[in-house]
Amino acid sequence: MKNFTTTTLFIRRLSFIFLLAFSFSFTSSGQGTVLAPGDIMVLQIDEDDKFIFVTFVDLVVGTTIYFTDCGVFPDTRTFTDLTSAPTYTSCPEGATKFVATSAIDAGAVFQYGGSTPEPQFSSHTDALITGSLDFTFSGDQVIVFQDIDGTGGSDPSANPNFIFILNAVSGNFATNPQPNPSLNPETGTSIPTGLTATNSPAGSATAMAVGDGTGEYDNAIFDGTGVPFTSAATLAENILNAKIAILASPGSGGLNWLGLSSTAGNTEYSGYEISLLAAVNILPVELTFFKGRPKVNTIDLQWVTASETNNDYFAVEKSTNGIDFKEMTEIDGRGTTTLESYYNWVDESPNDGLNYYRLLQVDFNGDKSYSDMIAIAFKADRDEIQVYPNPTVRELNLNLPENWDGETTIAIYDFYGKVINSFSISSGSSTFSVDNLPAGFYRLSAINKSKILNTSFVKK
Repeated sequence: MKNFTTTTLFIRRLSFIFLLAFSFSFTSSGQGTVLAPGDIMVLQIDEDDKFIFVTFVDLVVGTTIYFTDCGVFPDTRTFTDLTSAPTYTSCPEGATKFVATSAIDAGAVFQYGGSTPEPQFSSHTDALITGSLDFTFSGDQVIVFQDIDGTGGSDPSANPNFIFILNAVSGNFATNPQPNPSLNPETGTSIPTGLTATNSPAGSATAMAVGDGTGEYDNAIFDGTGVPFTSAATLAENILNAKIAILASPGSGGLNWLGLSSTAGNTEYSGYEISLLAAVNILPVELTFFKGRPKVNTIDLQWVTASETNNDYFAVEKSTNGIDFKEMTEIDGRGTTTLESYYNWVDESPNDGLNYYRLLQVDFNGDKSYSDMIAIAFKADRDEIQVYPNPTVRELNLNLPENWDGETTIAIYDFYGKVINSFSISSGSSTFSVDNLPAGFYRLSAINKSKILNTSFVKK
């Protein structure tokens, strides 16, 4: 499965270039998908008791994830430290539990506390975390964790497997790192066990502190406007580019994050929030295949997408030298869909020789990305059989000359000249299965009332 190679990649509003993640995550019967640090990232923290998160891996049914405002201690880097704080036996700042009720694709976005309640969230309390999740006061954090023993039991905060933290105070967790909700700011936390604020190599940080250098934000949201992605050849590289964008420097003049003390009347902030949620899944168009097929007088192009997000249209571009391309047509996309979509376009004027094609995919906001280039050989006024692909694995496409006439018998011979299959076709083009043939060399003959044409092919 291939993905588009990104060229113009300023992530904005409705289009974000996050691709399906390669991950070391695996599944457990206790809590579904077991996550690694960075598999989940938080994209918003809001004083109206809201946050947004995105998953970079597929989540199976039953995957259980916890989100809390409770901070961790600097020595233990967990939710308690009975040596330095013996009276702090529980955190009153609350937690919420997310349980996947259906399979979830990587790139999916969810919001807790929004205008449309998400039924996969529920309140959570245990021995160490009590109360209700509350971001009302100045600044907060969202710590993402799972139950490290995989059981999803009654006290997951006692066995936390930390995944990510977004903290709403500047200073890289150095300002008031001791968790104490009675102090100001309420964002006091150190970096949880297993996470790091060191972003070297770029995109590797799993602990992020936002702020303008003077204090804390009450609200912070990923706006995706500051960093152009570089072109990426693989899914893993595209995921890395996405994480680099999320972890870009926040604050005054910073990149990819908008932080505010108040969001009242701020349409820019609300626009980013709406765009993130409207995307549903922030993966781009996922191209399953793009291929071409020469016929008698034309070349037929076909492509399939596994999913699409904010896909406005495709432009089919053609070249005779593989360098200089010209747009041939535009075909509407499906917008946003998780269903497989089929497309085709027929080049009714192919050039004699090699014809090069590529797809330009354009999002509603103008972001663009290209598919890989394909080359299709075409011969005008040919007088022989054309078979492809050759060598082949499962099926063979056959084109007869333009002046070929009448019903045709196709005969297939093995290496020793024995007929092993024969059938009739009534048109100049045909596709048939060779799945049942052993690997080897074969000869093919096309026979009509006045002529016999021969060719050969190899079955892998």
